[in-house]
Amino acid sequence: MRTYRSSCSSSSSSFPSSFPFASCLILLPIFSLLCLQVSCAPPTTPVYNPINKHYYQLSINGTSYSNAKVEAQRLSYQGHAGYLATVTSRSEFDWIISTFAPDQGRTQTIRIGADQTSFNVPWTWTSGTPEAGISLNPVYTQPHTCPHFCYWVPGLPNDSSGNEYSIALSWDSGRASFDDWPLWDSQLYLIEYGNFSFISTTVSSPGGVARLRFLNYPQWTSIINATTNNVNASSYFTIMMSSSSSYMPSFYCNNITIIKPDGLDCYVGAGYGVKWDVNVTYAPPSSNGSISMIFQEAFSYSPPVISSVSQVLLGKAITLTGSNFGAIQSEITILLGGATPCSSVRVVTPHEVLTCNISSMPSTILPISISVGNQNILSDTALIYNPHNDHYYRLSPGLHQYSYAKATLPPLFDPVSSSLLDGYLVTITSSKEMEFIRNFMNTVSLFWIGLEDLSRSNSFSWGGGPESGLLM
Repeated sequence: MRTYRSSCSSSSSSFPSSFPFASCLILLPIFSLLCLQVSCAPPTTPVYNPINKHYYQLSINGTSYSNAKVEAQRLSYQGHAGYLATVTSRSEFDWIISTFAPDQGRTQTIRIGADQTSFNVPWTWTSGTPEAGISLNPVYTQPHTCPHFCYWVPGLPNDSSGNEYSIALSWDSGRASFDDWPLWDSQLYLIEYGNFSFISTTVSSPGGVARLRFLNYPQWTSIINATTNNVNASSYFTIMMSSSSSYMPSFYCNNITIIKPDGLDCYVGAGYGVKWDVNVTYAPPSSNGSISMIFQEAFSYSPPVISSVSQVLLGKAITLTGSNFGAIQSEITILLGGATPCSSVRVVTPHEVLTCNISSMPSTILPISISVGNQNILSDTALIYNPHNDHYYRLSPGLHQYSYAKATLPPLFDPVSSSLLDGYLVTITSSKEMEFIRNFMNTVSLFWIGLEDLSRSNSFSWGGGPESGLLM
């Protein structure tokens, strides 16, 4: 076997001891690629799976099953050891196929980390994987009965060559599926790196401090803990937020602060939207080297919240109060009753107060849909104003027993008078109020009102509010 020697090194010695720019030796056998450090990993870039927060890397060379297993476990990414991929859900299976093999008609086979030791014994995820020993096919004569996720097609596994003791993703059946495959065939293999957890707090649309936590990222926590507390963290780290959507340009998260043992704080400016990528770079001023990583779809602004809605009338501006509305009118869309557009949106107070107009009366006011950029919420708990009695009404956010609903009504803030109003189960005292409630609650089939007969004497009275005790 011929080998070729190469080295990769960093000119810097100022990084923490765990920083992966150390010298290393690459061995390039005819059938495989071996590497002793992360910085010399195969040239294919690990791809992030947002479903399970794992990274996956497809080999560039084919090899046997035993070699693939050894090589996968020799690699690491961001401090996490690699292993032959385990496919444990349909969503993970679909993501792998769409990411690494979108052409459903291809004949290429991709090895994953499952095998059996001999014919007629259970298929299991292999040693060295988090799911090691879990059965994929406990009874060979019943190949489609799996205690956990599996994706065999009819006729598989079949051991057609007599040495098919490993599992691969194959298109032999005309569509992607698990397939038993010979141990010694040279095939590409898929490496998985798991147990990552990057957490970012949300920030309200006017802006604020986001805390980024590198849980289960040993490389990053080592860097954070090796950086002294009294340094200007912005000289060591840069943090950029970017999105594939065109509604907002990329921006930097400023005023970075180190939060040991595993976090960074930074100030996010005003904005809106969800699934922003977070690109973190560590580059000490005394070094020519750097490390950078993109945490995909990791940051979001807090969702818009509708607190109250004014009187809904044709030809009159409707006022919505709440939070996280942003400040750009063209990025805001409002639907009453989930379907009737409320157009000509105007930002009265950035992030807090909007007005809009309707061209036709909705059949119901709730739910109210509001979209800000690529972020949408559907609200059915906003305060709705009734001009006939100058009262506000609100639907509870969940289902409750009558006694609980009556006893747990907190005071609500009135945006008109800027005061707290006592809440009580609704009392219906006029036909106009009944008509308003019917329109307001059009989509709800059953809800409590404050009429009760606690003595069980067939004598009902209102149980709260100004009409408390009034017989009906």
